[in-house]
Amino acid sequence: MKAIAYYRRKADKVIQEWGKRTHRLCLVCSQPMSCLHHYFPKSISTNLRYNTDNLIPICQSCHFKHHNGDPRIQNAINGKIGKKRIEYLLREKNKLQKAGKKFYQDVIEKYGR
Repeated sequence: MKAIAYYRRKADKVIQEWGKRTHRLCLVCSQPMSCLHHYFPKSISTNLRYNTDNLIPICQSCHFKHHNGDPRIQNAINGKIGKKRIEYLLREKNKLQKAGKKFYQDVIEKYGR
């Protein structure tokens, strides 16, 4: 299990680094982005953990506001990503994904430099 946790942490770091290379601005306010926010949390769906449609570029301020209950942030995200993308994520969220060492290694290889 320690090996899987190591690869999961590494894959999480790689996907955030990928986000910083591919996105520059917060989807909500257009300030410089600080991280990729998971539309559906990582704990909800392994299948969506590294799905780029589930990853929202967001600045530190908007991310803080969102996680402290400001509904304007989620409303803005919903409006920007649109109903079709949300419906797609809802369908994908319940698909099972075996999250073994190879799964995380594949993520690292795909999104690493």
